[in-house]
Amino acid sequence: GHYGAAKAGVIALPMTAARELGPKGVTANVIAPGFIGTETLRGTLAPVLEKLQQQIPLGRIGEPAEVGRVVAFLASEAASFLNGAVVDITGGRLEYFF
Repeated sequence: GHYGAAKAGVIALPMTAARELGPKGVTANVIAPGFIGTETLRGTLAPVLEKLQQQIPLGRIGEPAEVGRVVAFLASEAASFLNGAVVDITGGRLEYFF
């Protein structure tokens, strides 16, 4: 459906950008966060949060700080050779494959 098509675009974007911008020294990576424990998520999904967590292999939703650490890594020199990647921050719930 529409969700799968949108996710395909997220996956293709860094690959295309890496190929086009890599020769100029620019790296292109994206993060694909899953359910992250923001105030909005906890409020909106409170009634189904327990069931949702059961669908995540790690058994919990992510925390904003966990996403922040991945972003900090991608912006650091440590990620200087990482190019064209999609970094899933989902606890293992890779819904766009299904």
